[in-house]
Amino acid sequence: MRDGILQQITRDHSLVQELVESNLITAEQAETHPQANVITRAVGSNDFLLELDKVSGKLEPGDRFLLCSDGLCKTLPERDLASLLGSDTELGAAMELIRAALARAARDNITAVVVEIPAGGDAVHS
Repeated sequence: MRDGILQQITRDHSLVQELVESNLITAEQAETHPQANVITRAVGSNDFLLELDKVSGKLEPGDRFLLCSDGLCKTLPERDLASLLGSDTELGAAMELIRAALARAARDNITAVVVEIPAGGDAVHS
């Protein structure tokens, strides 16, 4: 998130994501697709080849990064993710995101790590 705008910088490595990107199904259809749990890449799934995604860019003070499981991002709409990620509460953004997903009865495990780039340079996480 930069300047209040949330931007996804990674993608799911799943069969349904490939179908969406190929325009064979819609994002809405992917949510209830019978093979929604089929992954195409995962750490530890192949002993010989580990294929990683790399994203490059310039970090700016105030940038916030959210690393989360699909139990969070499939439960909360993007506008709620952005709102809660931008909040400065005593609990911290990560806990607020988890609380919101639990309140909506998430159907999968929920993990959230938030890292912020502060003005001084040392990352702050919650």
